[in-house]
Amino acid sequence: MKRFLAVLAAVILICANITACGQTGGAKYDVTNYRDVRNAIAVVHTSLYLYDSDGEMVNGWGKQGTGFFIGKAGEDPQYIVTNHHVVEDYVNLGKGELVEVSDPNNPSVVAAQSMIRIFFDSNTYLEGYVVDSDETKDIAIVKLDKPTDLREPVALMKPSDDLVGTTAYAVGYPGLAENAALNPVDQWSATDATVTSGSISRLLTTSGTGVRSLQVDINFTHGNSGGPLVTEDGYAIGINSWSFNEVYGVTLNLETIDVDQIDMATAYYSVDISEVIDMLTKQGIEFDEVGAGGSGKKGLSTTTIIIIVAAVVVVAIIVVVIVAVSGSSKRKAPPIPSQPPITPQPPVPPTPGPGPAAIAGDSGFRVQGVSGVYEGKRYALVNGKPMTFGRKEGIVIRYPDGTPGVSGEHCTIWVENGVVFIRDGAPGKPSTHGTFVNQTKLAGGQTVQLKVGDTVAIGSPKESFVIAVKG
Repeated sequence: MKRFLAVLAAVILICANITACGQTGGAKYDVTNYRDVRNAIAVVHTSLYLYDSDGEMVNGWGKQGTGFFIGKAGEDPQYIVTNHHVVEDYVNLGKGELVEVSDPNNPSVVAAQSMIRIFFDSNTYLEGYVVDSDETKDIAIVKLDKPTDLREPVALMKPSDDLVGTTAYAVGYPGLAENAALNPVDQWSATDATVTSGSISRLLTTSGTGVRSLQVDINFTHGNSGGPLVTEDGYAIGINSWSFNEVYGVTLNLETIDVDQIDMATAYYSVDISEVIDMLTKQGIEFDEVGAGGSGKKGLSTTTIIIIVAAVVVVAIIVVVIVAVSGSSKRKAPPIPSQPPITPQPPVPPTPGPGPAAIAGDSGFRVQGVSGVYEGKRYALVNGKPMTFGRKEGIVIRYPDGTPGVSGEHCTIWVENGVVFIRDGAPGKPSTHGTFVNQTKLAGGQTVQLKVGDTVAIGSPKESFVIAVKG
């Protein structure tokens, strides 16, 4: 018996060590409270640039909101969730392509181009692309070109009536926090995010649309849009989205709240995270959901999995020890029943949404970035609208100052009678380092015909494009 107790004590000690390791090691990131969520959010900034018929930029502006990364614990995330209204200019105006537009307030405006940047601090950002959005539910999913180690994913949890009356936290980058009077030295980093607390008033469903929301008494301000509403344990239960002003009886988008109305009776709403889970599931995007079992898009947290595995191992050890001490060496401990294999389910294909509006004068040809500054970008060639490349202010495809080999006005591509042409340099002024078509350098100022599949290098192979077609 003494021998049995000694062995059992040793097993218990092993159990404690394994469990402790499971709680502190393994996963790169494991949310334990709402403060940790700051490591999961970033600024979502949408820029819109307007051009005249000469390709000169005549105006531009940006819209700022918040987003939070989702994914599997311990893995670098690639997807960030935000509000649709934060990225609506990108969605409605060509999704990054140069599109034809008109501005009644500025007749010279003929084209526009939008861009989404995810800022990790005021000087560090990556470009993002919308993979799905829903204007009615005010949700958008943005994808980075590749996973990032600059932020961590946050776990999701479907809210229930049990949360009504409990404390919740809004995490984000409200513009009010970056006011001119305060003038902070640092902005938009994880530690610059604000955390505001309040209580959950109720869960509700909007009549007609069926959109699920949470009503809270947390004061959202401009810039909080798209940020997570989280529990004390740091689980995202909603997206901070909009408010309702009692005096005027109209819905106010977070991006257009009048500062003079802050003292008025206002109710604040977050989109239920269940709506996000539905969209992620439709897209086949992996995420961690607290309390959900199985594998694939939903799973237990890494800490929970480690503890469960440790418990199973300890139980097996105890069984073996009991059998060994009792002298039943001839009898083997019964094998632990294995779980039946889980057949992975293929992701549900996304339901195609409405594409961007047709481009007036669209030639059907596209210029696709292959390498360099515009790698992965795609631009429509419009009949009668030459596309210029270079570093000069107002150029349609403008390179940053100092880009090696690129002249101020390096070359121009256009479509005439269904044929694509390219000219090196500006009229009377050839490019300094040359324009290459299929690795052959054009003569200074030379014009040649292009066909689908031809590659164009701007100064060097490091900055290259390919001629493609729409689709």
